Amino acid sequence: MKRGNAGHVFSAEPLNVTNTHSYKFSGLANAKAVGVQLTADRKRVQLAVRNGKKGFAARPTKAVAKTQLGKHLRAGSSRGARTIRALTEKSFVRPDLTRFAITRYHKLRQATTGVASKKAARRSSRKTVA
Repeated sequence: MKRGNAGHVFSAEPLNVTNTHSYKFSGLANAKAVGVQLTADRKRVQLAVRNGKKGFAARPTKAVAKTQLGKHLRAGSSRGARTIRALTEKSFVRPDLTRFAITRYHKLRQATTGVASKKAARRSSRKTVA
């Protein structure tokens, strides 16, 4: 746990969507949990969902299903966001965390692809031309 400047307490749990020290978002305290993180190579975003069924208590590694979120935009909408919604809200695994998981997905994707830096570079080139 780490305390931020404004009094926020952060957490580094693997299935904590918002990384805040709170029971609602905790991946350890809740039987069903949702996490969005980068893959091992830090180039793609993956969704991890813990089911919460009692049969997985003896096998904790099998309890977490990981899904890589590949293509971002397909047919005008975010395919990764649709996948997150299908695996959380529509399959009744923590529908209250869907909004937070989608927000984290977009932030991680933006950080890995460098969309913001491309936009800033384009703006600065326009200013020099004019």
